[in-house]
Amino acid sequence: MRYFRRKNKNSIYVCLAVIALLIVTAAFNFWSGLAPEGKDSESKSATENKGGTDLNPSLPQESGQVQNPNEPAGTAVIRVALFGDDYSSLYQDCIKVSSVESYMLSWDGGERELPGDSILTLSAADECFSKGAVRIRGTAGLQLLTSHRECGYPLYPGEFEVIPVEGKLAVVNEVSLEDYLCLVVPGEMPVSYGVEALKVQAVCARSYAWCQMQGFGIPALNAHVDDSTNFQVYNNQESSEKADEAVRATAGQVLRYQGETVNTYYYSASCGSSTDMDIWKSDPAEYPYFPAACLNASRDTPDLTEEAAFRQFIDQNTDSFDKEDGFYRWQVDLSRDALNDSINQYLTEHKMASVGEIASLEVTERGAGGIIRELTVTGSEGKAVLNRQGAVREALGNSSMKIQQHTGYEVKGWSMLPSAFFYLERMEENGSLTGYRLHGGGYGHGVGMSQSGAGGMAAAGYTYDSILSYFYPGTEQYHIY
Repeated sequence: MRYFRRKNKNSIYVCLAVIALLIVTAAFNFWSGLAPEGKDSESKSATENKGGTDLNPSLPQESGQVQNPNEPAGTAVIRVALFGDDYSSLYQDCIKVSSVESYMLSWDGGERELPGDSILTLSAADECFSKGAVRIRGTAGLQLLTSHRECGYPLYPGEFEVIPVEGKLAVVNEVSLEDYLCLVVPGEMPVSYGVEALKVQAVCARSYAWCQMQGFGIPALNAHVDDSTNFQVYNNQESSEKADEAVRATAGQVLRYQGETVNTYYYSASCGSSTDMDIWKSDPAEYPYFPAACLNASRDTPDLTEEAAFRQFIDQNTDSFDKEDGFYRWQVDLSRDALNDSINQYLTEHKMASVGEIASLEVTERGAGGIIRELTVTGSEGKAVLNRQGAVREALGNSSMKIQQHTGYEVKGWSMLPSAFFYLERMEENGSLTGYRLHGGGYGHGVGMSQSGAGGMAAAGYTYDSILSYFYPGTEQYHIY
C-alpha cells in the first residue's frame, strides 16, 4: 500500500491569495507521487526465485504463468487448452457455450450479456473475432457443449478465451491451479483409493502442473497444458468431495529435489517393479528420485534385466502394493496375422522397411526393473529392432486384442499394450508359428509413482507424505504459495 503525505490544512486557510493556493496545490501533487519505503520494497526479496523452476505465481507471462489481478495474492492461474468432442481436436469449426446463470461475452470493442441456460454458438467468421480472441465469463461455471466427456458436458470453473485459428476456434480455460487440480485428481486416480492416496495424487498433479506452467506446452495458444492424457486428464470425471478435500489439505504443496520442483511422473499400476528415466533416453543418474525398484515394504530388488529372472518374477511374485490391481498380471494372445499387420504398419508409419511375414520375436535387451528396452523382429524380408517401451507397446498392440487380467476381467478395444513389462511365449501348430502369448504386468510407463501402489499403501495405513517419500526418494515437500 502506498501512503501520501499531506500539507497542513492551517497553511491552506492562511494562504488566501490565488497564487499561494496554486503553490499549495502543486506541492500536494508533488508529494502525492511519492511513497515511503515499506513492505512493498521488501516483498520482492521475500518471493525471489531460489529454486530454478520455482517461480512466483505473480511473475510476468513470459515465464509461462498468468496471474489474474482479481485473484488473491499467491493464487496461480493455469491455461488449459480444451479438446473437442471425445478428444478429437483442439480446433473446432464452431463452439457452443452455456451456463445455468447469466454469463458475459466480451471482445475488443464490445460485450454482450447472455441469460442463463441460453446457448451461445460461435464460429470464426463471426464479427466479434475481427480483432482477435474473445472471452466468456460466468459466475456459475461454463459448459462447453462441443466437448463431450465421460461425465457428459461438465462445468468449467474460471473463464474461456476463444481463439480464432485459420478458420477454426480453439478454447482455452483460464482457471486457478487449485480449481484445476480438483478436476484433475478424480480423473487421474479412483476416488475409491481414499483421501490419503488422493492427497498423494494432488501433490504429484500440482508438481507436474507447476513444472508445465514455466512454459507453454501448446505455444500457438499460449496454453500451459491441454486436458488430455498428453498432460493430465482434466474434467473428464464427476467432481468428488474426497478429491476436493485432498486438494485443499495439500494446497500449494509440490515436491522439490535440491531446490527444483520435480516433474512428478506417475502411471496407473506396476508389475511389482518400477523403472527409470532410461526409457526416455535420459541418464538415470540425473534423476535419482525415479529409481527402478520393487514396490513392496522391503524394497528388495532383484536384477530383472536378466530374462530368466524377469520371467520368474512375473510368474511367481505376489509381494507388491499393486497386487490387487487387475493389471498387476495380465496376458494377451497375438496371432501371427495380427502381428504381421500391426508391426509392419508401425514400421511403415515410422519410415522403416517392412519385414514381411513375421518369423520370430525376441527380447534382446531389458532395462532397469525388467522393462523391454529392445525387441528384435525377424521376418521374411529382413529384421527390425523396436527400441524402448513406447515403440514396443504400439507396434505389437492392435484394436482387436483381448487383454486378460489376473482377476478374470477381460479388456477389449485397446490398440496399445498395457505396458512393456512382459515376456514372450511362442505359440506353434505343427511346428509353424501361429502367434505369441504375452505374459505381462502393470499398466503405464513405469516411472515414478504407481497410482495403484499408492492406493495399496494408503489402505495399509501409510500417510501421504510417507507415500511420496517412498515413490520419490530424496525429495522434499515445499509450498509454492
